[in-house]
Amino acid sequence: MACTWWLIAPVVFLSASAAVKARSLPDAQLPPAQGPATTEPESEQVGEETTAKVCTECHEFDQVVAQRLTPRDWKDQIVTMIRKGAKATPGEFATIERYLTRHYGIVAVNTAAASDFCAVLGLSAEEADAVVLYRTTHGKFADGDALLKVPGLDETKLKGQREALRFD
Repeated sequence: MACTWWLIAPVVFLSASAAVKARSLPDAQLPPAQGPATTEPESEQVGEETTAKVCTECHEFDQVVAQRLTPRDWKDQIVTMIRKGAKATPGEFATIERYLTRHYGIVAVNTAAASDFCAVLGLSAEEADAVVLYRTTHGKFADGDALLKVPGLDETKLKGQREALRFD
């Protein structure tokens, strides 16, 4: 259950009172962003378009994606923007969080939960669990080459994503 999609209630635009209510919700009730990366090309496009539409109300897009953040940090950033008055539906905020996490996220390979590998790198739950099990059994990974030794890990999923990996 490392990478579970949450169901999002029907979306409504956040009014001022709804935004205030969203600020007081515990994390469990905020729209979730982590889950398996989708392979649908239109989802990536929707994520980028939604992020650009909402976030560029106050920031340049390059400023939004200037640094990579962990899934938790992106979630916190979204909550901060809601508190500052960002306007979007709960579903749009969830889409933005998933998009930013997947395309501008980082994974602390030696400490991350399996769900972080799914959300940032697009690994399946089985692959992510295998990484965590291998790390638990064999110790910390020194680098990307060491990570590729995990049995069952699809090397092609990691290609082009080295900048998302942090080895601490």
